[in-house]
Amino acid sequence: MKKIRVGCMVRVSHEEQTREQGGISVDTQIEHLKKYVEEHKEMVLVDFYIDEGISADKLKQRLQFQRLLKDVQDGKIDMILFTKLDRWFRSVEKYYQVQPILEKNNVVWRAILEDYETETASGRFKVNIMLSVAQNERERTSERIKDVFQYKVKKGETLWGHSSAPYGFTVVDKKLVHDPNQEEGLKAVINHYMTYQSMRKTFIYLREEHGHEIAYKNLKQLLENPLLYGTYRDNPNFVEPYMTKEEWDKMQNIIKSKNIKIRASRNVYYFTGMIKCPCCGHTLVGWVTKHHNKTKEDTVTLSYRCNKSVTYKTCSFNKTKAQSILEQRVLDMLMPKMEEFVHSVEFKEKKSKPKVDKKKIQSELDRLNNMYLKGRISEVDYDTKYNELNDKLKIDVETTKTVSPALKKLMNLNLYEHYEGFTPEGKQALLRGIIKEIKIDESWNITDIIFL
Repeated sequence: MKKIRVGCMVRVSHEEQTREQGGISVDTQIEHLKKYVEEHKEMVLVDFYIDEGISADKLKQRLQFQRLLKDVQDGKIDMILFTKLDRWFRSVEKYYQVQPILEKNNVVWRAILEDYETETASGRFKVNIMLSVAQNERERTSERIKDVFQYKVKKGETLWGHSSAPYGFTVVDKKLVHDPNQEEGLKAVINHYMTYQSMRKTFIYLREEHGHEIAYKNLKQLLENPLLYGTYRDNPNFVEPYMTKEEWDKMQNIIKSKNIKIRASRNVYYFTGMIKCPCCGHTLVGWVTKHHNKTKEDTVTLSYRCNKSVTYKTCSFNKTKAQSILEQRVLDMLMPKMEEFVHSVEFKEKKSKPKVDKKKIQSELDRLNNMYLKGRISEVDYDTKYNELNDKLKIDVETTKTVSPALKKLMNLNLYEHYEGFTPEGKQALLRGIIKEIKIDESWNITDIIFL
């Protein structure tokens, strides 16, 4: 009589690993399966396939499960055994992903501690019903958990534990608060990134100056986290902020579009992301040229060019400009442009229209409507007052620009006297701290400087 070749599947989730509960542990499952195979003389054990600390539905992460499927496809197994159905699958979707593979290779399975199997038509039907009911219950439970979490967040209660709180925060009485041991470090990191606009430099600064080892991608996630301005899951007052929403938005713009990349050669580009091609509008990129000289040391020239012209040949602007020349042209225009900008802002501040309190006007409209409904005011008076309040709501309030602190400070210094003494990184930080965009024409003449 031909023996039935059996593969035994064993699995525990991460939460189940550390506790014995209803025959869930690995050792208990192995004991049950061994005994079952010994009691069935027609069976012969091929191997155990043990997935520890993995959810049932994470099929790609279940390496032993994948090994089992390979043995099935290689014709090494006739039947799969496991203790209970949830050791195998917990969703209809995953069941239907794998079941065709088993059927194609004439492999059946059996839950030895439950009445589930795929050896008969009635057994397969029962499995389908059971998995559908179990998945529905899981989805309902998931929704209840989401509701509980949302309620906790609304009350300001954290979902983190002490060990999993983000850098700069800790948990006290179920509330997320600033961590006194990391608070100054996070503030310094934010300030460092906003000054130098380099993720790599900030990563090194955090490690060397504050002694905190944090993965590069985690640093980026940290600086993108809305918790920095106090918001979490639609609760704008979830935690004390480290910065304003406006400051956070500015930082996200830098991360997305103006993050400086310092190459291995450590060349420092002052104007990366600031200049757009006058022909196609594409942001110009930094470019390095090495000059070899037999009698002198090799020299390096940093310049800017349009990649769409040089690489893709889709733009007619094929001119490059050395950073040293561009730097001098910017410096020649900088002080006059700054004075012009500051004077224009101060003039607008003086002539700006008063701020309209829309909430107050809306409250007055509500009271007016109540008075009219109760007959305490005539229709003519109602129309007159209503139109007056409605016109106030329609007033366009002029949003006045403000002069950045960096620009104000620079206005009080002799720029040219101090600038030459700066390191390349210092010059980079200075220029990027005040300039938003440099506009050029097709002859590389600077036509305008836009300040932050």
